[in-house]
Amino acid sequence: MSRSRCSRCARPGVELRYTGPSGRICGRCSRQLRTFRCQGCGVERETHSATRDEHRRPVQCWHCRRAQAAACHARAVIDHVGRLEPSLARSVIAAAVEHSAPSRVERMRLAEHLAAHPDALVSEASTATRVVCRLAAGLVAVGAVEVRRPRCGRCGNAQLLVADTDDQGRVCGACDHHRRAEPCSACKRIRVVSLRTPDGQPVCNPCRRRNPATWATCSRCGQFRRVNARAVDGDAICPGCYEPPRDRCTGCGETTIITARGDGAAWCYRCHEHPRRRCGGCGRTRRIHRRARDGEPDLCHACHWAPTDLCVRCGLEAPGFGATTDGHRCLRCIAAARLDAVVTAPDGTIPDALAGLREAFFAAEQPRSVLTRLAKSPAVNILHQLATGEIDLTHDALDRLPQTAALRHLRQMLVATGALPERDPGLAALEQFIANTADRVPHPADGRVLRAFGTWRALGRLRRRAKLAYNSAGNARDLFVQAAQFLSALHDDGLDLATCRQHHLDAWLAAGPAHRRRVRYFLVWAAERGAISGIEPPHDRSRSLPTPTDTEAGWDHARRLLHDDNIDPADRVIGTLVVLYAQPLTRVARLRLDDIVEVDSDIHLNLGKDLVFMPDPLATFLRQLPWRRQIGPSGHAPGADQWLFPGRQAGRHQHPEHLAARLRALDIPTRASRNAALLRLGAQLPAKVLADLLNIHINTAVRWTKTAGGDWTNYAADRIRRPHLNTPR
Repeated sequence: MSRSRCSRCARPGVELRYTGPSGRICGRCSRQLRTFRCQGCGVERETHSATRDEHRRPVQCWHCRRAQAAACHARAVIDHVGRLEPSLARSVIAAAVEHSAPSRVERMRLAEHLAAHPDALVSEASTATRVVCRLAAGLVAVGAVEVRRPRCGRCGNAQLLVADTDDQGRVCGACDHHRRAEPCSACKRIRVVSLRTPDGQPVCNPCRRRNPATWATCSRCGQFRRVNARAVDGDAICPGCYEPPRDRCTGCGETTIITARGDGAAWCYRCHEHPRRRCGGCGRTRRIHRRARDGEPDLCHACHWAPTDLCVRCGLEAPGFGATTDGHRCLRCIAAARLDAVVTAPDGTIPDALAGLREAFFAAEQPRSVLTRLAKSPAVNILHQLATGEIDLTHDALDRLPQTAALRHLRQMLVATGALPERDPGLAALEQFIANTADRVPHPADGRVLRAFGTWRALGRLRRRAKLAYNSAGNARDLFVQAAQFLSALHDDGLDLATCRQHHLDAWLAAGPAHRRRVRYFLVWAAERGAISGIEPPHDRSRSLPTPTDTEAGWDHARRLLHDDNIDPADRVIGTLVVLYAQPLTRVARLRLDDIVEVDSDIHLNLGKDLVFMPDPLATFLRQLPWRRQIGPSGHAPGADQWLFPGRQAGRHQHPEHLAARLRALDIPTRASRNAALLRLGAQLPAKVLADLLNIHINTAVRWTKTAGGDWTNYAADRIRRPHLNTPR
């Protein structure tokens, strides 16, 4: 290397690193000698990657050469499709190719695949690549006749093929999802593996999310909960604190939660799943429920289940999934065939115990809902195992399974149809909770004490009752939980029941919430058996009643319930019975159609020992009940039409907590409104009349009468002095 004058530009004092035509040259002159102007794009390019002519002169840069190759691949694909579909214009085919294969690499692979497999667009073979599937779908959408979309090698549906298999070719996303599924080690369901335990056992995503080992402390509320998202700095955010992104939806124009984005647009869930377009069936611009595929156009909800034709099995003209090899079958016949396959025993017969359940499903108004339930409900597999005998048709066998909502619904259907005997679900859940909690206690002695307390105190009192109230099992569960927490706190301090003293109990009560005082019932029980002594149990203050509502506020609630036509008739009846007739929601929920008695065109309601006259407009509302009856198989189970307020489960009414939530939505406090009504009635009626009218205990009626200041000591003498009061109406 030398520093001298460049032989090309004559600049002195530069480093002469390269050799030129006339001697040593600098780096700038060397770069100028290695560049040329491309004849295609007109840009100065380096010659090391240029295309040269026959005289070895650079004439085309690498970018133009790559664009030329991409154009050749696109022309090859367009020519291939043009030979298959001569009726389509080349511009339409070119637009479909550009949309399905936007990148140069995709167009190259598309051309190579079509060159190797000329029948890929018409053979429906499962060996087609993803870009071939997109091109076939695009051509079908623009009116191609000969082109057929490739079909999945597993299910045979014309879908986008996303994965390769060893024996079935390429499969769609749903089949690939099922192919990679395994039985979860926790819930035993066949699902996609989300993680594996240290010993290699698979765990599905729902079980992983329920596992506390994957939880973290939320950076906003400070609670140890499941992680729903993470902030920019990596801090965990729980589902309760997570706020989904909101933006203006391109489809409906509302500012709401955004589900998808693309091409500068944002869509909410409804507009993304069901966009508004012109329906290919009725021609109206409506929300699309079935997108164009397999040569069929976009279909709205009304046209989704077309075509409607004569069923080859039942002979009725009804909608179905389309023609099969044996002709058109309606949805009801398809649902019946699938249900029979589920409830059929190995010997080909249907068990007598499941005949009532089968009839309830067949009687459903919408066979589409039956098909949806058979396809998606996890209880279908349990029902099939009950039919084949793999699981005994008993409550004990079902109790050993994971207690999911689907299993509870199936159990109630079996009870309503007579396949299982009736039992109280709250009492059964309490028995299982007591047994499981006592088994998990670290100290065996405490487990024996808790099991004895739960069996002989909590469960014993409930079993002796003729009818179990809805909150009784919850109260007994709370008593048992407080006892378990108290014993655990004693062992943390190195104590037990024998060594516990009053100051230990007082310290534990002072360090926690007020409902810890409910440990009183456990302490009284333990003292009766000599397990503890010298301790004064705390007074349970949780039984105090809420403050009654103001008199004028109660009348305002009554006026709104009776005269506001915008309120649901069922809510108007529920609220009026609470605000004016002081009825508890547990009794309102159990009202039956037989409790409404019509005498001489007057409506009476059986609330207790006597019939209570119902004036208008309350009588009109009662005639309209049930406002919304049960639908589907639950609505056709025995006993489904007996309730004024039917619930969602077969043969059961709505839960009182649900009725309370409906009143809270109307800003009506249930307990406070009922207490105000009891005070008002207690001041106007004697205790005996109040007890018979409202079906409450006489001691309760006396207490409310005294609280209201009612003086009825001279009531009997007044009745004797005024005989006209004894004349019946």
